[in-house]
Amino acid sequence: MDKVNYCVFGLATCFVKQEGEVSQVQVIEPIPSAALESLAAGIPTSYQRAIALSVDEVIVREELVSPAALTHSESVQFCPEFISRTEAATRTYASRPQAQALIPLGSVKTDFNYS
Repeated sequence: MDKVNYCVFGLATCFVKQEGEVSQVQVIEPIPSAALESLAAGIPTSYQRAIALSVDEVIVREELVSPAALTHSESVQFCPEFISRTEAATRTYASRPQAQALIPLGSVKTDFNYS
């Protein structure tokens, strides 16, 4: 049986300033285990929701596939350096497997302290 490369991916609200204008952007990014544990403790966050998936479901032959649970508009984009950040975040769950219980594989969490 293949080992599942568990990782949590979040949908964050970010603000970008371009040419003096501030615009809101929705970004998909990996969430490391320590950050997820803090989010579960209720700290305020820019994450609206998160989903736990196998990395192979999001990175397919080095192409990025938006998780349906996080893609509610066409303006959603992946964070910079998504693949390398995902690899790093995945290692945190391998070293702290107890964090995987916070969001079971395939599950979506929406009850963050979104601010």
